[in-house]
Amino acid sequence: MDAKPTNRLGEKIRSLRVSQNISLKDLAKKSDLTSSTISQVERGLSNPSIPALRRIAETLGVPVFYFFSEEEVDESIIIVRKDQRKELTHPHSNVSYELLSPNLSMQMEVVMVNLEPGVSSSNELFSHKGEEVCVVLKGKMKILLGETSYELEEGDCIQFKSEIPHRYVNEEGDVTVRLLAVLTPPSF
Repeated sequence: MDAKPTNRLGEKIRSLRVSQNISLKDLAKKSDLTSSTISQVERGLSNPSIPALRRIAETLGVPVFYFFSEEEVDESIIIVRKDQRKELTHPHSNVSYELLSPNLSMQMEVVMVNLEPGVSSSNELFSHKGEEVCVVLKGKMKILLGETSYELEEGDCIQFKSEIPHRYVNEEGDVTVRLLAVLTPPSF
């Protein structure tokens, strides 16, 4: 996410919350956030962390990238040029996510994940509905699935049920890991 708060994000959250007849207090409780945090985000005074935005999106029943799409795409064939990808970057995490499948009404979501050296996709293990398939395009990484750790190298692929708490870790000292993740249903 950009370091500068954007009111567009807050407006979309508020609009969706109101359209679903969810109070600010209920959204905060279900997202494990404070009402004042939700209020500040909706007014464009602050940005939520990526994990917080994921919880808000899950509570509202949309993928995270819904909040960053310019408009709902209703096409059955979409080409996304390299320079037109939507990117989500949190300034303190050194992880970026590029949405390769902007049609959020489809059954799967394709995301390019870039993990800078020494960082992981989240501070804690994360779970959500569905399945994931990940292919390491560059570098070596570790994926933590529950209590088990798997080492993956360039070209390796893993598929798993996303309900298993997980996170991606780049322990390499000087190489940014690049991986392609396919999620179904869209949940990022």
